[in-house]
Amino acid sequence: MSNLTNLRVYQTARQPCTAAYRLAATIPGDPSLRDQIRRAATSVVSNIAEGRGRSTDADFARFLDIARGSVTELVAQLQIAADLGLIDAQQVGVVSDDLDRVGRQITCLIRRLRAG
Repeated sequence: MSNLTNLRVYQTARQPCTAAYRLAATIPGDPSLRDQIRRAATSVVSNIAEGRGRSTDADFARFLDIARGSVTELVAQLQIAADLGLIDAQQVGVVSDDLDRVGRQITCLIRRLRAG
């Protein structure tokens, strides 16, 4: 477990994913969008964790690819919710900036893992 909790990208991802999950809770009257945001938020952190638990760098990189896709999906969903006026656009901007940082960290880690 210490390998996971010491992983910088995991530490960085937890806060904006938690913030997105909490933002989703404030969405009125659209349970499907709210649930999809929650699934994407937990998918980011969960796939980082699951990949870290795999036995090879190739497996870890594959799960990081999935996590990176979930980051992109989460940003899009948050922006849609803000465009619809369901959540505060300023809060979405802050969370999206943090998620962008997570995406860049994931990309760097994938490159290192694949370079050997």
